[in-house]
Amino acid sequence: MSAVSEKCSKLNSLQMRRILERYEPTGNETLIPRELIEAVVKNTEKTADEMALSEGREIRLEEEPDLLLPFLLQMTLFV
Repeated sequence: MSAVSEKCSKLNSLQMRRILERYEPTGNETLIPRELIEAVVKNTEKTADEMALSEGREIRLEEEPDLLLPFLLQMTLFV
C-alpha cells in the first residue's frame, strides 16, 4: 500500500479512488480488493489531501485547466 501511495504522491484521494476503482485487470490479474482501495484512499487523505488543504487548495477530481499552461509554454520553446 505505501508503495502505491509513494508512486502516486501527486494524486489526491478522489483521483486515487477513481483510478483504482476503474482499473481493468488483464491476463491473469485480479480486481483490486475493495479493502486495499479503501486503505490506499485513507492513506492518501492523510498525506496528499492534508497537504493540499494546508496550502489552501481544494480536493477535486479534475485539475485546474491553467495547470497545463507551464507545460504548453515549455513545449513551445522547443518547437
